[in-house]
Amino acid sequence: MGVEIRSWTTRRTNFYVESEKNMCGKKVGVFILFLAAAAFCIFEIYALLLFSTENTESLPDNFGNFVSVREQIKPESGANDFYFAVVGDTKGCGTFEKIYDRIRKLPVKFLVLLGDCVRKPTEGYHSYFRSECNELRPPFPVFFVVGNHDVNENNFSVSRFEEIYGPTNFFFKYHDQLFVFLRILNRPYKNTESLNFLEKVLKKERGSCERAFLFMHIPPKVTYDY
Repeated sequence: MGVEIRSWTTRRTNFYVESEKNMCGKKVGVFILFLAAAAFCIFEIYALLLFSTENTESLPDNFGNFVSVREQIKPESGANDFYFAVVGDTKGCGTFEKIYDRIRKLPVKFLVLLGDCVRKPTEGYHSYFRSECNELRPPFPVFFVVGNHDVNENNFSVSRFEEIYGPTNFFFKYHDQLFVFLRILNRPYKNTESLNFLEKVLKKERGSCERAFLFMHIPPKVTYDY
């Protein structure tokens, strides 16, 4: 009789131990979710504070799509080979910083960011991104392709993007190569203007260049009439 009681007690104790383990596991999971939510809220608050204090901060002189930045890419006499780097969907993450540390050590002539440089199209996130650009200080020009996370007509319009970063449709030539940048976005934006721009540039410049490079965030949905 005593053995049976001890056996039942042992089973009951094991049940309690397993229950406590499960409860601890659930508590740890909830705690991790709480920390993640708290970190996200802190970042949002930081971005808003940054917007209120650093919204007037400008980009470095070699950042942006302005003519003054494009003119910094000057051909070197006697050298036909050159390198450029392309990075997409940075969203201000630490991964890009690690990639950038490797890129800046390479003999690249310029860097292209293929859009979605920020997580959300708000003044706060763009202000934070500009402050990050000022900390990077690359030794080469950096150009921006606009992405769907970069603009929003209600919070950060295309015109606002162009005011800060320069035109979203532009091109330049380097060593007989043509580089074309397009603003291609999903609805409600229309891509007719960008596709017409591409057609005109190719018609005028393609014949004098060995090849053409086209940069856009997403491919356009093309029909017979655009």
